[in-house]
This record gives sequence, C-alpha cells and structure tokens, in this order.
Amino acid sequence: MKKPWIILASLMAVPAMAAEKVEPTSVDKLTDFALDKMNAAFAAVQHALPTITEAALTVTRINLLQELAWTVSTLLLAGGLFIISYKLFAWGKKIKAADRLNEDYLPVYIVATIVCGIGTAALIIGFVSLFNVWVWVGLFHPDLYIIHQVLEKVTS
Repeated sequence: MKKPWIILASLMAVPAMAAEKVEPTSVDKLTDFALDKMNAAFAAVQHALPTITEAALTVTRINLLQELAWTVSTLLLAGGLFIISYKLFAWGKKIKAADRLNEDYLPVYIVATIVCGIGTAALIIGFVSLFNVWVWVGLFHPDLYIIHQVLEKVTS
C-alpha cells in the first residue's frame, strides 16, 4: 500500500505538469495557419460585401431592363406585323375587286393570314412578358427579386 504522502505529492504534481508549456505540433501550426487565413478571407469579404451587394442589385436591374426591352420590341414587332397584314389584306381586296374571275388574290390572303397569325403570337408573348409581376418587382425592388429567384431554385 502506498503511503498517503506519496499520493498527495502525485496529486499536487498534476497541476504543475498541466502548466508546463507543450510544444505545438505541426498539425496545431497548420490549424492555426488555416484559421488565420480564413479569418483574413472573412474580413476581406466583409469589407467588400456592400460593394458586391450593390453590384448584384445593379446587375439584376440591368437584366430585367433587358427583358423589358425585349418585351417592348416584341410588342412593336406585333404592331408592325399587323400593319403589314392589314396592307396585304387591302392589296388582296384590291386585286379581287379588279378581276372577280381571277383568283390571284388567294395567295395574298394566305400570306396576310400567316403574317397576322405570327403577329398575334408575338402580341400574346409580349403581353405575357409585360404583365409578369416579377419583372416589375425586380426593377423597383431587386433584393426581393433575388430572394424570389433563390427560393424558386431551392424549392424546385
């Protein structure tokens, strides 16, 4: 059996051993190095975050303005196709009135009908795009539009 004073001396030595400076291993040094680099990277990102956020909002607005420009040009194309279709129908009517026995007006009516159909499709596409609520939300509140896009990607 050990003497009580030996047990007491060994218990008193434990805090003294814990206070000794232990040399860091290479893993500890590598961990400290990696943490220092990560902290520096986070600080750089935190410093640049307002600029990055403003750039993202500006890019979102520009993309939505581009979509709105395509919408307006589609509506203008539809209007131009309706004008062309109207002129073709008028020309076909003039050909029909000049010679009732001749059927030369039929190809003109067919082309006018096709042009009118393409104009109607362009008009529908333009109005669907024009009345897209998220285009207008994105123009005036691009942060909400970005949140909507993220939620749409996450939930799909």
